[in-house]
Amino acid sequence: LNVSTAVAVEKEVAADSLGELFNHTRSAFLPYVAQATEELIPLTSHFYQGIRKSAIATLFTFINTLYDLSNPQPWVPGVAVKVPLIGVHSWLPRAHTAAPTAGSMLLAAVLLKLGTYGVVRLLVGPLGDGWRTLAPLVGVLAVIGIIWAGLVCLVEPSLKRVIAYSSVAHMGVVTIGIFTFNQQGLSGALFTMLAHGVVSGALLGAIALGFKAAAGE
Repeated sequence: LNVSTAVAVEKEVAADSLGELFNHTRSAFLPYVAQATEELIPLTSHFYQGIRKSAIATLFTFINTLYDLSNPQPWVPGVAVKVPLIGVHSWLPRAHTAAPTAGSMLLAAVLLKLGTYGVVRLLVGPLGDGWRTLAPLVGVLAVIGIIWAGLVCLVEPSLKRVIAYSSVAHMGVVTIGIFTFNQQGLSGALFTMLAHGVVSGALLGAIALGFKAAAGE
């Protein structure tokens, strides 16, 4: 036999030996694996049920804590950013600039209103007179936002950013209406929210159409 034939024979013998070893090992351990699997399935099911019950209990505890309106402090930063009030408003122009037209329309017409809706639904409504202590501070921030955003709109070259800064001013007007704590102010705030949603969405659509017309599309 030449060298290549001898190597081929040795490989075949080695493969057969490994195959037999694997078959013997599988035959020896397969019953133990099957038994262990049968025993683990109930344990796994019990463990899963325990985890699920624990997760559900944790979720309900988190929801109860989240909706504990007797402690309003956790809500304040969120609604202030979402309105947005002056000082935490810088995300809005960037979002309008980076978003496509449809995203900007959705943001201006719908998503911004979640901030003021959160103020009415989660803070002012349930807490009532408890929010009167913050009314002067919120009113001052809203007035500053109205004036500052209006001045920025006079010099801002980007039309999308103009709408973003005008939205800061409009939502400041809405905030002032909410924090008057009377029916006329709340009704005016809700009407302004609806009007701003329609007008801002229409303006963004008109800007998109204008850009397409200028580009000859």
